[in-house]
Amino acid sequence: MEPKRLTRTVDGKVEEVLLMVWNGVRIMRGTPHPDGPQGSFERIQLEGAAAAAEAERRLAAFRAEGFREIVDDEEPAPEPKRAAKVAPEKPSQARPVKAKPRWMRGMPASVEKELAKIRKALGKAGLAHRAAEIEVLARPGMDLKLKRAKPADLKGVASRMGGDPDLPPKTPWPAVKKTKLGFIAQIVIADVKEHDLEGILPRAGVLSFFGQMDVDWPGYTDVGAILVFPRADKLVRTASPSGVPRIEKVGLFLHKPRVSLPPSYDPAIEKLRLNREESRAYGNLFSEWIPEGRNHTLLGWPTASTLHCMKGKRFVGQLDSDQHLDFEMGDYETLRFYVDGDVLDERTVASTVCTVSEA
Repeated sequence: MEPKRLTRTVDGKVEEVLLMVWNGVRIMRGTPHPDGPQGSFERIQLEGAAAAAEAERRLAAFRAEGFREIVDDEEPAPEPKRAAKVAPEKPSQARPVKAKPRWMRGMPASVEKELAKIRKALGKAGLAHRAAEIEVLARPGMDLKLKRAKPADLKGVASRMGGDPDLPPKTPWPAVKKTKLGFIAQIVIADVKEHDLEGILPRAGVLSFFGQMDVDWPGYTDVGAILVFPRADKLVRTASPSGVPRIEKVGLFLHKPRVSLPPSYDPAIEKLRLNREESRAYGNLFSEWIPEGRNHTLLGWPTASTLHCMKGKRFVGQLDSDQHLDFEMGDYETLRFYVDGDVLDERTVASTVCTVSEA
């Protein structure tokens, strides 16, 4: 498929999409710019016929949202004035919600406040008639913000990004198919357990995230591992092996609760069968719901659709490229981790997969 440029105008705002098949399926979406649409970037790791089929599927989805193709690389023409008013689409059929998720019963006030904001946003977007169905798809999680670590902060086992990991003594360095992975981050579960309303995390211990960060080896940005250590007090600082990429600067994680919604192209949203206007409204709402800046998160939903998410894997967390730590993955993108199953333990983390994209 040749690169496709598409455009649409909503409420006087012009939005463009650049869709191409090159080293996977790449999608840029946002405001027009000579270097490509500025807003979000997504890369889906597929090749050959699978990449072409995914590109065609995404192209059809954009057209359903009201995008039209820009022919011959020309600037988009002004939206033509319609001679007559077009009757609005018939609202999609709302369905009864049988039961809310268990985590919504007796939730903390801070989380209830987040849900109230979602309800208000859905109503403002014209989705009040589907709000109950969308609300039950929400997932609790947490935002992880970084602050520069001081030497005193690193004397013990801490929730942090960068540096060397804390591992059990004599533990073999994490590797996938004999390729040693780079340490990215670790989370002390006791620090964040209060926000794990779905009971996904282990009761205690440490989660460690590793990824293939060497551009000269296969699987760059697409091979990762999550390790679960049940006892934080049994870990020791372990130096990264020679030749394995290392994030030299270290940042401590600060956490706060966040309720997130499924990405626009997630099967959970597609099953609702929203009409074209509703799909467009939800896509805009989802984009606006993503916090500005770098997005390190744990649990909840990712900030972009990925193939792993679409295939039913459970999102665990995402770690962003971050200029404060001089950490960069791909084209300054985001690394997202997924597992099979709805709890994190030694069995499910063995199924860890990751992908890199930006949104």
